[in-house]
Amino acid sequence: MIVGITGFICSGKSLVSSFFKKKGWIIIDVDKIGHTVLKNSQVKKRIVKEFGKHILLNSKIDRKRLGDIVFVNKKRLKKLNKIVHPLIKEKVKKIVLSNKNKNLIIDAALLFQLQLHRFCDLVLFIKSPYNLLKKRAKIRGFTYEKFRTIYESQKNSIKRNNIPLVIVQNDSSIKELKNKVLNNNLFVK
Repeated sequence: MIVGITGFICSGKSLVSSFFKKKGWIIIDVDKIGHTVLKNSQVKKRIVKEFGKHILLNSKIDRKRLGDIVFVNKKRLKKLNKIVHPLIKEKVKKIVLSNKNKNLIIDAALLFQLQLHRFCDLVLFIKSPYNLLKKRAKIRGFTYEKFRTIYESQKNSIKRNNIPLVIVQNDSSIKELKNKVLNNNLFVK
């Protein structure tokens, strides 16, 4: 079974993925794949050409500097996505194909935007109230402006498609969230 996990910034996607990891599921962390894609020399050249050398720190792409540019400008974000998304999708596809008949989690804020939902038997949308997301983001060191721009960029990527979608409310304890997710018969295989 392949389950997609998505939701907004600070909604608890990685926490939910960790529940499945402890049960032996293979986790495909799309954010981590994105980090490795940025290390690809051809990608780095294209990004530096598009955004300038000031996004580099010690000859590596500084994700914070790049994020400060793209999360305040939708056109720039689209340009970055055109560079990195095809490679991210290809890497996820390879992992999925090499793990046939295994239980997989695809953890991705942009699950639908990247078209990764097409691999999934089911999608979990982890949902939390906006003010709680904002509070969690502040605890993690995000400024309100950065949180808001990331949230807005993710908001447009959540789309209902012809795939089972389960909304899981994450507004209480970790124990309660774990019970909501793991004690749901949709995940039994």
